[in-house]
Amino acid sequence: MHVQREDMRAGLHRAKGVLNWRGVPDNHPVRGQLQQFCEIVAELDRCFDEASRDQIDALLEARDHVTRSMPELLRQRSEDELVMREAELLRALLDTANRHLQVWSSLRTRIEHTYVGLMSSASDGRSSGVDTRRKRTKATAS
Repeated sequence: MHVQREDMRAGLHRAKGVLNWRGVPDNHPVRGQLQQFCEIVAELDRCFDEASRDQIDALLEARDHVTRSMPELLRQRSEDELVMREAELLRALLDTANRHLQVWSSLRTRIEHTYVGLMSSASDGRSSGVDTRRKRTKATAS
């Protein structure tokens, strides 16, 4: 993943270099779109990093719980104690599954918000572009 991030940063740096070489002014819409793209990629990267970290934490916690519970489970002599330990182990595994679902739900929500923001800014850009064209058309017609 780290190599892909570095490749992406290098590619964006080259794109900015090409814009400079071509003499594209700093206030050109392409530069704004490139900057917006960089921000979106950085936000999605943060979202995936946090989700991955949370997933790993949940798995490590479940592993530790199972590791501690198995010897106790195997030492039980009475059926009632065995059922109680099994229930505790099952509860821990279900808690882990619940944490996984929460992480994925949170990730989905964050991606959705990023996408909605992207689409609303894209539609704002299109509507302003339409208004500009109309003004040009009116000015040309006069």
